[in-house]
Amino acid sequence: MFGFARCFGAYGGYGDFGPGRGMGAGMFIMGIFFLIVIAILVFLVVKYIKKDANITKNTINNGVNNEALNILNIKLANGEISEEDYLKRKEALLK
Repeated sequence: MFGFARCFGAYGGYGDFGPGRGMGAGMFIMGIFFLIVIAILVFLVVKYIKKDANITKNTINNGVNNEALNILNIKLANGEISEEDYLKRKEALLK
């Protein structure tokens, strides 16, 4: 019974840990640590999503440009357009 009373603060209100000892600072530091870890994870996820979106966007744009350039090359090869017209159109596509 004596140990039970001490654990619940019957002697000075601090239990077995004594005055000024507790988990206040430790819990605060651990909370800050977990906030930093969560912030880093969110940063990495956002960075990965943006990178993936840029790769997809560039792939789509390059696919369209490549298809248009292929058609333009075929038209030049078949003699449907002049070389001057080809260069103008190619420049416009590459902008």
